[in-house]
Amino acid sequence: MNKLAIAVVCGLATSLCLAQAARAESPEEFYRGKTVKMVVGSGVGAGYDHFARATIRYLKLPGKPTLIVQNMPGARGIIAANYIYGIAPKDGSILGMVNRYTVVQAVTGNKRAKYDPRKFVWLGTPATYDEDPYVLVVRGDHRLKTVEDIRNAKEPLIIGNTGSDLPLILEPALGMKVKIIQYKAKGMVDIAIERKEVDSMGIALANLEKRHPDWLKRKVVRPLVQFVKKRSSKLPDVVASSELATKPHQRALLNFIETPLAMAYPFVLAPGLPGDRVAAIQKAFDKVLFDPGYRQEVLKQGLAYSPKSGKQVKELVEELYAAPKESIAAYKKIVGTRGGG
Repeated sequence: MNKLAIAVVCGLATSLCLAQAARAESPEEFYRGKTVKMVVGSGVGAGYDHFARATIRYLKLPGKPTLIVQNMPGARGIIAANYIYGIAPKDGSILGMVNRYTVVQAVTGNKRAKYDPRKFVWLGTPATYDEDPYVLVVRGDHRLKTVEDIRNAKEPLIIGNTGSDLPLILEPALGMKVKIIQYKAKGMVDIAIERKEVDSMGIALANLEKRHPDWLKRKVVRPLVQFVKKRSSKLPDVVASSELATKPHQRALLNFIETPLAMAYPFVLAPGLPGDRVAAIQKAFDKVLFDPGYRQEVLKQGLAYSPKSGKQVKELVEELYAAPKESIAAYKKIVGTRGGG
């Protein structure tokens, strides 16, 4: 039954009828002539932003709506996640890309997180850090060459950081002696590395190669640890964090903080959308994430490409909720409820 027929049957009046009419539209009818926003929980120029803009260039929704990116940074992604979950229209006109640690924030009880990650519709991620790992890099000329050196050193390794949680757990989970200096922007950390004001920083391998394609070749920095369960084929000679955590509680804590890295750049929909629109959006996303042309576009930009489906990302969300209570408590004690990465 089309909208006109519903309106006639309902007597052309009530808001209930209008709602029924809207839901009676096919996805193609709904999207035709509309503008759809991709709300991204980061600022312009961040990895999330690059992936979002690359994705909408390939995303083909029914009815061929115009797709645009709306950046909504703040509160480590909570502002965007709250908006997508509870404020945005529940009609399929808003798509989302959330910070990977929004799930951690909910699990650890951050009161500002007004969403339940288990109720999001997870569409998938174009990359994980399994093959393009998050790495701790150290200045190439630094005297401490191994993790064991750092564990036994009299002076701590000085790490420049902009909010990532990983440096905070290096001591409790891996026994590394570190001192963390917080900066407001990633570029400031890069400068600090070059000026030798700090010894080390954490960064995704793909982002390092994109921002500083010559650093590894010139040995400005060298990867020391990769935060993965199994060594990446790109860094076969760099120790994995899983090899360094020797005790069960250390491994559990590492797993809790590393699991979000496997979802890396997740796309979501709010709960409560019409089922046919959810299905249409999911189909369109699946087509993009595994499109050879999209893969080429992403790699050309120097971004990572190792996609996971919405189902796989949802499994990671459930894994975080199933984490041992002791691990969650340890994380909260070390990091707090803020989350970040």
